[in-house]
Amino acid sequence: MAHDASTNNFLNYTKIAYVTICNNALIDSQSMILPNDEMANNTTIGKRGMITKDIHSNNVYVGNSAEFICTIQEYIGKNKSLMENGPSME
Repeated sequence: MAHDASTNNFLNYTKIAYVTICNNALIDSQSMILPNDEMANNTTIGKRGMITKDIHSNNVYVGNSAEFICTIQEYIGKNKSLMENGPSME
């Protein structure tokens, strides 16, 4: 469940609704998911991401409001290349 109190001062009620977080969803630190939103399978939300709509499978999102930046496959490929060509921890 999530809540959004932005309506309280004007309408005298607070929105409360479910949030759906599917398999392999990564929510980074200081991120926020608003009511009635869904994070589909294999999704990543970067630091301080704000989810204001449903997030589609196999994608990476960042920012406020969260914007698509690449697919999970592109993200893994980029990081694999960085790790193969530089210092990394296994």
